[in-house]
Amino acid sequence: MGLFNNILGNKNYKWKFIENGNGPEYSLDSTDVETFKKDPIASIARELCQNSIDARKGTEPVVVEFKSFYLNTKDLPGIDALKREMICCRDSYQQGTKYYKKFDSMVSHLEREQILCLRVSDYNTKGLEGVKSFDRNKAFYYLTKGNGLTTKDNATSGGSKGIGKFASFVASDLQTVFYSTLNEDNEEGYLGITKLASRLLDEESGMCTTGYGYYCSTEKVLPILEKLVLDKEFTRTQSGTDVYIIDFRAEENWKSSIITKVLDSFMVAIDKGDLIVSVDGTNISNETLRDIVYTNEITESEKRNIIGQYILLNDATVFKKEVDIHGYGNIKILLKDFNKQEESLATNKCIMVRYPYMKITDMKIPFAKPCSAMCIIEKNELNSILRSIENPQHTDWEPNRIQDDVEFRR
Repeated sequence: MGLFNNILGNKNYKWKFIENGNGPEYSLDSTDVETFKKDPIASIARELCQNSIDARKGTEPVVVEFKSFYLNTKDLPGIDALKREMICCRDSYQQGTKYYKKFDSMVSHLEREQILCLRVSDYNTKGLEGVKSFDRNKAFYYLTKGNGLTTKDNATSGGSKGIGKFASFVASDLQTVFYSTLNEDNEEGYLGITKLASRLLDEESGMCTTGYGYYCSTEKVLPILEKLVLDKEFTRTQSGTDVYIIDFRAEENWKSSIITKVLDSFMVAIDKGDLIVSVDGTNISNETLRDIVYTNEITESEKRNIIGQYILLNDATVFKKEVDIHGYGNIKILLKDFNKQEESLATNKCIMVRYPYMKITDMKIPFAKPCSAMCIIEKNELNSILRSIENPQHTDWEPNRIQDDVEFRR
């Protein structure tokens, strides 16, 4: 069997919910989505921009657009099947319990006339290879079917764990995302994915679903090789990828949260002209960077950190030095000290950035004098090693992940 077929959607496309073969069962709060629940909005800003940078084509800056729009709920592909599955999941739990309430809320959202969605689109990128062939070794397959799988195996990539994709599901109140791409081979297609919970299919066999559902074509759960039209004001005409977060979990200050996280994570890439980001009409580039850094678009708690990064990259008095790390490659050190009148600008931290110019973490500086610092690790062997020992969120390095080179660990 292998597949549980639900009600047909438009044409021959349908939502299919995968049977578990009497194997593991999963809840809404599976470990892959739990990773990003602390700050869903910031997580999508970081993870999706990182994915776009990794897919860069040529020398033009990567452009990433975050655009909100309202979708008429009746136009959500396969809505009747999706709603029915959510009802089945809800009714698998006792009324009044945590998961019953969560699924009941999902069902009620699908009964609204409109739902808010977020489209994240990139440009000057390659798009996702393999959408037509659905080759198991290509990017589209890894993105939509992989868990811990990735095609990013070189030192220039920001990501490497195959985990970041789950941030988008956390930002959806329906835990439903559509991936659409037009790639360099002029292949176009899309696939919808929903991450719900396991539910019983058959009392006698004990067979359940895995909780995963795909809006797809054919019995093999293949991509739909057509243009996806959800945002009526958008049409893709060049290679790239569009991620549609359905029923976007929009906080009151979601726009500021995305702008803040983009600046915090990719200040160096933006300053160098490698990345341009648009957030509902606010454009962040090396030309607008100064104005945005010093406006109220940034979350108050992160202002000192972001202004501090900008100063390090643009102040003429910053001390700069390149250092070779035991033959593993060069790093660039930026350091600025502050006098008594300016000490409020000091972060007293060293921002750690690695190619492709993404902030990984920061470290407290043990100096008595107020200062700010940045360490930029370029495209080299050191970068590759550090990338291999990052946590799934790419926010820290964990030396215990080094298994083969004991000397390097020391």
